Amino acid sequence: MATWPDLWAAARGLDIRIDGVDMNPWSARAAAEATPQGRPLRWVTADIFTYQPPMPVDLVMSSLFTHHLPGATLTRFVSWMEETAQTGWLVNDLHRHPLPYYGLKAAFWATRRHRFMRHDGPVSVASAFKPGDWREIAAAAGVPPGAITIERNFPFRLRISRLKGSAR
Repeated sequence: MATWPDLWAAARGLDIRIDGVDMNPWSARAAAEATPQGRPLRWVTADIFTYQPPMPVDLVMSSLFTHHLPGATLTRFVSWMEETAQTGWLVNDLHRHPLPYYGLKAAFWATRRHRFMRHDGPVSVASAFKPGDWREIAAAAGVPPGAITIERNFPFRLRISRLKGSAR
């Protein structure tokens, strides 16, 4: 079954290939099992900093990952994206804000969610970043001033993007 990325690429005569990279072998296996046959997706178990893509990379996307990285590693990751992606990169992650922090605490307590969820949800929000943090991270990673775009998305997400060749 064709999906919008397949249709979008086909309409433009593009041959897309997507590599999903995770250090945890369970993640790659679970993702591969959930991926329909014939999709241009390859799931790889690797450390992103030593991963050697089989061809040049146009775009790097990261989703709900960066809030898990300590400061120096996050700066290194943004530098890696900047060096690796030929066209640009995109990060989708949590937005640190008191409303989701306390809202998750109350919701998970009220619904008697598993203790892991009651702990991990608020910790993830507390570990996330605000827009100003992202500007500092990008600068520390060597991204040119003004080259990233930061957008707020519902629910309490930030989308940080970098289109190369364009200082926006």
